[in-house]
Amino acid sequence: MAPRSTYKVITTEVRAIRALRLKRGLSVNKAAICVGTNKSTLTALENGRIDLSEIWIDKIIKGYGFNKTVFLSIMNSSESSSEMILKEIVEIASRLPPEKLKAIKQLLLNF
Repeated sequence: MAPRSTYKVITTEVRAIRALRLKRGLSVNKAAICVGTNKSTLTALENGRIDLSEIWIDKIIKGYGFNKTVFLSIMNSSESSSEMILKEIVEIASRLPPEKLKAIKQLLLNF
């Protein structure tokens, strides 16, 4: 496995892999199990801290039950980055305790 980096490199492939996981409705924990890896490795891949090789791409696509055609379609889709960001925010928010959600709500209301 490639070493982890302190720098994020969010490529189109990284966004597509995350989009596939979200499309399948998988948490990072469940997705890692499907792929046969651990949560920290999958998170590092999705955050662009580990190079996303063809081997990883194929393993993730297969683990999520998709094929390369679906992956390429998502990579080339017209889904706006704001839609992707919104999905990521919802995923993150779903893991937060109520008091933090209230603080974020206030922040958004006053933005």
